[in-house]
Amino acid sequence: MNMIMTTRAFAVLALASLGNAQGVVNGPRDHLGRLSSSGAYSSVDFTAAGSTAPVKTGTLAARPAGCIQGQLYFATDAPAGQNLYACTATGTPGTWSAEGGSGGTPAGGGSGACSLASSLGFQLNGTDESTLLNSTLAAFSTAGGGCLAIDAGKTLRADGQIVLMSGGSPTFTQRTVRITGAGQGIGGIAGGMDTGVSRIDLRYHGTGDGVTWKAAYGGGPKLLSLGTGILEIDHLTIFDSGSDCAAYVMATIGELHIHDATFVGTSANPATSCNDAIISGGTSQPSSTLNGTITDWNVGPPRIERNRFLNMARAWVAQSSVNNAWFANNIIVGGMATGVRAAIDLQGYGTGVAANRGNIISDNLIELVGTNYVCGINLHNTENAHIRGNGFWDGTSGSYALCGDSTAIKNDVDRGNFVDVTGSKFTNATWSDNNYMPWRTVPFFFDGGGSALAGTSTRCGLVPFGGLINRFSMVGDQSGSATVTVKAVGLGAYTGPGSATDISNTGETMSNALSRQDAALTGWTYTAGASTLPPNSILCFTLSNPSGITWLAGNVQVWEGR
Repeated sequence: MNMIMTTRAFAVLALASLGNAQGVVNGPRDHLGRLSSSGAYSSVDFTAAGSTAPVKTGTLAARPAGCIQGQLYFATDAPAGQNLYACTATGTPGTWSAEGGSGGTPAGGGSGACSLASSLGFQLNGTDESTLLNSTLAAFSTAGGGCLAIDAGKTLRADGQIVLMSGGSPTFTQRTVRITGAGQGIGGIAGGMDTGVSRIDLRYHGTGDGVTWKAAYGGGPKLLSLGTGILEIDHLTIFDSGSDCAAYVMATIGELHIHDATFVGTSANPATSCNDAIISGGTSQPSSTLNGTITDWNVGPPRIERNRFLNMARAWVAQSSVNNAWFANNIIVGGMATGVRAAIDLQGYGTGVAANRGNIISDNLIELVGTNYVCGINLHNTENAHIRGNGFWDGTSGSYALCGDSTAIKNDVDRGNFVDVTGSKFTNATWSDNNYMPWRTVPFFFDGGGSALAGTSTRCGLVPFGGLINRFSMVGDQSGSATVTVKAVGLGAYTGPGSATDISNTGETMSNALSRQDAALTGWTYTAGASTLPPNSILCFTLSNPSGITWLAGNVQVWEGR
């Protein structure tokens, strides 16, 4: 009996000794419960561990509503770099905040990270969250700027108008704000092929409130920036699941940086699209005094690049004092049933210093699709724009790549712009001659030597360059009549003037007039059903039925390289 009791006593002493051992976890031993602030369990050394998993993991939806400040959670289904959350305020619900590089760099390229929408309390479940969105953006501005990242595969819905306010007169300062997400969609509005991207559903439309400016923007705009800072929007699908015609995004004084986004309109039919996508500047007289309202002029030049505009009306509307903007590498597939019916519309306040000047419209793909858009680019009160490398596709004889009037002058258009061969014209009938265009001319001249021209005569010449014939002109020394027939033949097939064939639909006739100019060229054809002149063509001009004139001069204008 005594021997047994002694053995048991030694066993108890041995266990007690183990309980006082150093609290370093470096073996198969488990410790359940909290570590102590002092004593054996006040420190844990993982430096020799083969692997560690110190943070609770699970899906974002399974993240606990309640939390204690300092807790961490790893969301396994969040985009890479947006996984780790910290409880920054104790409560039920508590406040979970995304940590580290959760959404990339903020607007303006500064250091820091974006705040994931779900970490700021957005439910992203189809309910209206416009109040929270407005307060979040206001808090960003108060804090000197900020970035909101909408969760991948989620939609943030805003039924109310989103307004980024400024600090007020006289500078109307607004801090840099960015709204970003996980990639741009390729078409679907609420799901399907767009399930992995971030979306924002802007449903605001101010109908029936009697506010004139809202009516001017279809009951919008849905998102409005009125300060001098930068608003950056990128990697989002922006749509309206309603049926209104309100414009989507507008900025007056500040800069819009919109890139790698997809805009989707409310109409299922591109021909009847009614939502303008982006509006720069208001409609007031440019001056040195800002007023911080919807009518204010544009100060910061927009940067709009690599976006898709699907079933929208005008992709970009540039109003008062939009200067040195950049609209490049965008895809536009939409249309308008009424109005200016242009994919891109520059509407300056006035001419000269009040005009829109120095804007760059470059390398965009614009689907005219019949006459869904009558104009690819429309210019009014616009000067010194640089229009280069744009492609205008699938139009008809009633659509034009460029439209303009006498207020659109000194604009630089290069020959890199492209119009396909389905019937669209390069410029409309009111396009000003006071623009820098990629034209070359093939001249002709008939001289009676002081006597009245009579009979029939032909002049031919070699044209080394090719292109699209887009205008015919002729002028006499006095009012009279004449017909000039334009004929063409390849250099290799030329055997004399008789080998050339008529490309001018029996010719152009001037009747009892001093001049004739034709930009419509109805019925003109040479190759592929169009008035396209190949390089190294022989062009012949035949004069017939002259009356009352002693000389006649003219030319055929060619858009070189087309």
